[in-house]
Amino acid sequence: MQYVIIILSIFLIVFMVSAIYYMNISNKQKKQIEEKEEPINGNVIYPYKLTQCIFSQKERYFYRDVKPIADKLGLIVFTKIRLADLLIIDKNQQDFNKWFNRIKAKHIDFIFVDNDYRIKMLVEIDDVTHNRPDRQARDDEVNEMFRQQGIEILHIKTWGQRYGAEELETIITKALDIKNN
Repeated sequence: MQYVIIILSIFLIVFMVSAIYYMNISNKQKKQIEEKEEPINGNVIYPYKLTQCIFSQKERYFYRDVKPIADKLGLIVFTKIRLADLLIIDKNQQDFNKWFNRIKAKHIDFIFVDNDYRIKMLVEIDDVTHNRPDRQARDDEVNEMFRQQGIEILHIKTWGQRYGAEELETIITKALDIKNN
């Protein structure tokens, strides 16, 4: 009788461990399925509308002012580049999806590159929304990601002011000098 109880106990433990294991695999598979895009067949009317402008008003002013400065310095300015286009992660990295998901939908406002497309400076335009705790946490995390790569992000505070061309050029050239030293 004792052997039967022991065998049943072992069987029950193995069954419970197996059930938990398969439930976890099943949940992971469900999550992967949800994350994948399904192909759309047939005629589909997409719910998207074209944006009227890719910039906020502050970004538009900044780009208009900074473009001649970049040209003068022999730099190219790109706008709204995803972090996933600037930071790469090995597909074999443990928890790849977790780390990729942290960067896939975030972007940097302005990227200055040289003629070989090497990053020279990253710029974030900080409007009043950057005072919010959630936005500050996002900024801190992104700053740290790039700090670990040896790049400091230049944050240009825009609430309540607009920089003149000379002042903006001074800020940018100073930031570039610090990076290049």
